[in-house]
Amino acid sequence: MEEIPGLLNPVWAVFRKGGITDDLAIIGQVADILLTIQGKSGFSSQSSTLKTEIDRSRITDLLRQAVEQNNGDAGDLFDRTILFRLDQMLPGGRYPTPQHVVQFMAAIADADGRRAADFACGSGGLLIHSEGSQQIGAFV
Repeated sequence: MEEIPGLLNPVWAVFRKGGITDDLAIIGQVADILLTIQGKSGFSSQSSTLKTEIDRSRITDLLRQAVEQNNGDAGDLFDRTILFRLDQMLPGGRYPTPQHVVQFMAAIADADGRRAADFACGSGGLLIHSEGSQQIGAFV
């Protein structure tokens, strides 16, 4: 089986070929797909506003393989591999929330089994770690 970086490089290439060059935008799209892979719904992404078509099925297949390589843990894959595709803080001080903060927030949000909502979700880390089946978020 192919290593995780070897699976993620083509994911980035497909997005770039489709005209998406902002790494945080790619990470947000990847978060949306990972939620779908986990059977979660309700995540509001920018996918409906893409200027060009991307091969979402190819990306989904690659991400499924990466999740399998990571022992089926999409949240850990997101935290330990995908977020580190950002090599610097982005303009406006944008940077993903640290993993321990996301896990704490997800634990609080899921304490009573309700839906999780993050209306300034950035890359979607809180929603990926949320245990509920419905997540609501919006990229800002």
